[in-house]
Amino acid sequence: MNENIEHKIRIFVILLVMGSLSSCSWSDPVRVEDDFGNSVRHMIEQQKQAQSEEETSSDYKPTELDGDSALNSLEQYRAAQKRTNQKDSLDSFGVD
Repeated sequence: MNENIEHKIRIFVILLVMGSLSSCSWSDPVRVEDDFGNSVRHMIEQQKQAQSEEETSSDYKPTELDGDSALNSLEQYRAAQKRTNQKDSLDSFGVD
């Protein structure tokens, strides 16, 4: 009786291993990667063309933002985020 169970377990394990191995893919990786990178190359070319069109147009003006204004905006944003995070932290403990 015990030998019969061991035999069935061995057959089950062998079938399990064979099933696992048979699910492996044997496809050709070259066929999958024929156009690998074409989308990135296309995107780069589109950006180059858009940039050159902007530079040649007469009404192209870069946005102006000096360092002091940028720093002030960043500090205000960080202070607001800090207050929001502190409020959320206190809310999670039920403190008003």
